[in-house]
Amino acid sequence: MRISLLISNAIILLFFACTENELILFEDLDIRYAHEIPFFEYKGSPYTGTAIESFSDWKIEHYIKTGMETKQLGYYKNGEKEREILFENGKKNGPSKMWWPSGALLLEEQYSDGDLNGKVKRYNPEGKVVETKIYVNGMLELALDSL
Repeated sequence: MRISLLISNAIILLFFACTENELILFEDLDIRYAHEIPFFEYKGSPYTGTAIESFSDWKIEHYIKTGMETKQLGYYKNGEKEREILFENGKKNGPSKMWWPSGALLLEEQYSDGDLNGKVKRYNPEGKVVETKIYVNGMLELALDSL
C-alpha cells in the first residue's frame, strides 16, 4: 500500500513537472524529429509553454503543448505582427499569414495536415495581390493556358 502511494505521488509530481507552462528561450529546447515533425523537450521532458526565438528585426513566439507546436506568432521590432501559423499534431494546419513591417498583408496560405491546400496569395507592400497559386494536397496546380 505504501509503495503504491509513493508511486502514485511520483507520477502526479512528474505530470505537473512536464505540464508546467513556462516561458523559455527557443535555443534552450531540445528538438528531435520523427517523420519530419519536430518534437520539443526541455530538461528531458516534453515541453509545454512558450519559447521565444529572437532575430535582429523580429521575434517568434512558439506555443508548444506536450512537445508539439500548436502556434507560431511573430512580431517585428515595431510591434507589428510578422506571422501567424497554426499547427495540429506538429504539422501546419489551417490558415497561415505573414505581414510586411508596415502591417500590410504579405502572404496568405491554407494548410491541411502539413500540405498547402487551396489559394496562396502574395501581396506587395501596398496591399496589391502580385501572385496567386492554387495547391491541392501540397501539389501546385498548373493552369492549362500556362503550358
